[in-house]
Amino acid sequence: MAEKPSFIVGRIMLHDGGDAAGSDVHLVQYSEQSFTRLPKLLHVQAGPHGFFTLKPVQLGEYYLLITRPGYQWCWVAVTVPDEGISLTQPIALGPILLADSIGRMRAVGDFCDWDRGRSIVMRERDGVYSAKWPADYPMQYKFIIDDEQVWYPDPSHEYEWDQWGYYNSLQQPHAGIIMFEFDPKSEAAQRTYRRLERLGSGKRGGRVFIERINYALRVFYDPAPWRQGSFRQLYLRREGAKGPVQLALGSSGLYEVVVPIRVEYNLTFAIENEHGKVDAGDGSGWTVDIARPR
Repeated sequence: MAEKPSFIVGRIMLHDGGDAAGSDVHLVQYSEQSFTRLPKLLHVQAGPHGFFTLKPVQLGEYYLLITRPGYQWCWVAVTVPDEGISLTQPIALGPILLADSIGRMRAVGDFCDWDRGRSIVMRERDGVYSAKWPADYPMQYKFIIDDEQVWYPDPSHEYEWDQWGYYNSLQQPHAGIIMFEFDPKSEAAQRTYRRLERLGSGKRGGRVFIERINYALRVFYDPAPWRQGSFRQLYLRREGAKGPVQLALGSSGLYEVVVPIRVEYNLTFAIENEHGKVDAGDGSGWTVDIARPR
């Protein structure tokens, strides 16, 4: 008797309420190791209202890589246990977060074989970062900000889909020159990136941002790709508070929580891994002093 084909059915939602049609959905073989560059088994684009179907799919464990230009890509674990249809929970794509203050910016791309050690340092003038590179062919590239693991596409140029399912910026040379330029206050940057105050970042866990809302703080956690689903809990400790408050997955596709600011206090964000150990920042978490607004 022939086996029935299996399907994965799901829906993508945008945090800002937009239609997620056209978002790219990639099926990736499950792996305990780094999966950022594993071969893609299947690829479809989401249809109207973000609905998608992947078929045929063999029984097993997989990841879904969801990407869309101008949005934060995400990984979702999915299991196909039986023949037939496997439904996923709605998948939210959130904004690309950018720190409100930038210390250093570099360009990386085809010209240096995507080696961050050979990237170009961009000079800052009046808040605009720029650099030049001689070229006589179209070039794909991204920006590296403050040595973060996140690489940012240039929102002022068109996107090109790379072989791994992500997006790079594509620029044509003019008079034998490629001009890298990034203005955080430009309309394109404001439309593409959500700028927030950065609490901390690092190779070990991801990035933490805060948004001050009158007498409250909204805390966002943007996990590193390899950490998706690998932590037991995320929480905040407040100086003088009885206990920690936990973060939950929000509509933005990021983990978040809102905490009131009643007095000036010390705020610590911590990641507790599956072994019950805190492994963010210096081993005790990322800390910032919060002043109550006047």
